[in-house]
Parts: sequence; C-alpha cells; structure tokens
Amino acid sequence: MQNSNYLQCHDESENEYLVRLGRLKESKTVNINWDQLAVILNENFSPDCIRSESYWRKKYRRLIQEEDFAISENTDFDRGIVKLLNDIEKQRMRISDERTSYNKMIRSQARSDTIIDIFQREINRYSSQPPELCKTHASSNGGSKAILAMVSDVHYGLAFDSFGGRYDSSIARDRIMYYANQIVEKGKECNDCYVALMGDLVSGIIHQTIRLENKENIIQQIIGVSELISDFLWVLAANFENVYVNSVDGNHSRLDPNLENVLRSEKLDSLVPWYCKTKLQNIKNVIFVDTNIDTSVGFFSIYGKNVISVHGDLEKDLKTSTLNIEKRLGQHIDVVLAAHLHVAEFMHEDTVYVRNGCVCGSGDDYTTKKRLFSPPCQVCMICSPDSPYLVESVCPVVLP
Repeated sequence: MQNSNYLQCHDESENEYLVRLGRLKESKTVNINWDQLAVILNENFSPDCIRSESYWRKKYRRLIQEEDFAISENTDFDRGIVKLLNDIEKQRMRISDERTSYNKMIRSQARSDTIIDIFQREINRYSSQPPELCKTHASSNGGSKAILAMVSDVHYGLAFDSFGGRYDSSIARDRIMYYANQIVEKGKECNDCYVALMGDLVSGIIHQTIRLENKENIIQQIIGVSELISDFLWVLAANFENVYVNSVDGNHSRLDPNLENVLRSEKLDSLVPWYCKTKLQNIKNVIFVDTNIDTSVGFFSIYGKNVISVHGDLEKDLKTSTLNIEKRLGQHIDVVLAAHLHVAEFMHEDTVYVRNGCVCGSGDDYTTKKRLFSPPCQVCMICSPDSPYLVESVCPVVLP
C-alpha cells in the first residue's frame, strides 16, 4: 500500500480524503477494498479508536449523496439565474419597445400638432370668422330612394401634362363639380344623398416624384380640396333633403414619407371633413356621420343595411377583409366600398362590392412608367329600401 494515491494531500480534509479514496476504489483505478481503506483511514484520522470498514463506507456514501445534492442544487440555482436573466432581458426589450413606440407617438403627435397649427393659421388668413357659405335654397328632389356617392383619389395638388393626360387643381375642381351635377341628375328620384369620402383627397408628399409633380404644398392642398369638397356638398345640399357624409383616411395624406414611421391615425385626410363641417355649419341638412370602426374603416347604414367603406391600401383581399370585419362586428355587411386602385369595378355576391375610380386619371410619372391607363371616373349608386341588396343600380360617372 505504498501507492502515492493513498497519501493524504497537505490541504486535504478528512472528508475530501475519504471521498477521493472511495472514488479511486469504485473506479477501479487502484486494486483495494474497504477493509484495506479502513486501515489507511484509521491510521490517519483515528489511531486511538479503530473504526470499522462499515463506518468509513457509510460515511463515504453519505458524503457522495450530499455532494450530488449540492451539485443538483447548484444546477437548479444556475438554471434559476439563467431564467431570471432571460426574464430581465425580455423585460428590458419590452420596455425598450414601449419607449420606442411612445417616442414615435410623441414625434407623430408633434408633427400632427404642427401641421394642424399651420392649417388653422391658414384658415384664419381667409377670414377672421370660421368660413361659411351663404344660405342654401335647399329643395329636395323628392322620391323614396337614396343616392350613394363615392369620392376618392382626387389627388388634389398633383399637376401633369403628358401624352397620358392633363391634370391640375383647376381640372380637379371642374371634374368634381361636374360629378356633383351628375349626382343631382341621376338622383332625381332620391330623397337623401350619402357621400363616402374615401381618402387620397390630396396628392401628399409620400414619394419624391409626387413632391416634384405637386404644384402646391401640403397645407395648400388640404385647404384647396376642403374648399372644393365644401362646394361639392353645398350643391348636393341644395338638391336633396339630407346629405350624410362619412369619411375615411387614404394613404397619400400621411405626414411622413416612410410608411414604417407613421401611425395608422396620422393622416391629413381627417382635416377635410373637419374643415367642411366648420364651413357648412349653417347648412343644417349636411350631416357628418361619425360611426366609423376606426379611421380606416367607415361604417354607416342606409335603410337598415350595413355599409362599410375603406380606402383599400390595407386590404390585400377585399373579401377576406370583409369577412374579418363581419366577425368583429357580429353583423352582415351588405355593401363594401373601396378605392385606391383608380379603376371602377363592381361585383355582386352575397355582399355588393363597389370600387371607385379616380379624379386625376392617367398621365403622371407613376402611371406613365407603369403603362397604366384609367379614365377619370367616380361612382355613385341608387339605393332602394325595396332592394334585397340595397343597391338598385350602379352609375359610373366618367369625368371630362
């Protein structure tokens, strides 16, 4: 037993020495039994009181169990520390995301407040009093039906003169007022008129090519189109018992060209009905309907039938979006109005789908490069309480 493995190290405690020898035995690194180990251990630690091999063997087993427990406990502790650190990191990232979102909201609100302040100052330049029109001589067409008029994609402020066509703010006014007269003509049997303002009323500042083609800045665009829509509504108010106006936002009126930086509700389209409501405050039969689901989804009813309006930039599939909205509302949607694509379309299934055209037509840089063509067109439709689908007829109006 002169093997150096049996010698106690100078800094080794009794328990450590016992455990090391026991492991040497169990691993068969050395050829020794517990009786022999007991002799070595008694010589070192208990020369005056001989302890049996059973004493040392049991003590070894106990020490091994305690060591395993300590290792397990430390492992659980380490796992707990790792989990805690992961939870802390997740919390830190969540707080960081919330801070980023909050800062984005503050920046957006600051931009919006600045635009609104400028907008209000510009209005005050026109008049020290809220703008208003002279009294209307409203006289109803009469009849038991209603006409529903879509207005979208005016892109007021855009100017171009090319092989594809011509457009500027003066042409926009001529076309919108022509459309108003056509609504009056087609609605001779209608008592009420419903107007769906469906976004992209201004050209905006979202693309470099658009900014180059804009003849007017964004403030001038908003004021100009608001004046135009006010005049449009005034003509309708003079010819129908009531004019109900609903409005949703488009995608061209956002304040930041970068779509990722824009809140869904951060659109200048919302200023247009505000301006019109102020200007037409003395025209009592113009009623602004604010029952929307949110700023991008309009919701109103005609003869008890549900109508929704969307600009269309957020709808990859109009039918799927409609089904999702129906689930959210718990109600069937009878008529869906959409815009955005600049092409008038009509589709009738269990729900009536109507897509509006555009006022500007083709000929700008985008449509020229893409070889796109669409005539300037807006869509109105006759609604009847006797029609199971609300819409009795669809009337596309090609603009001059």
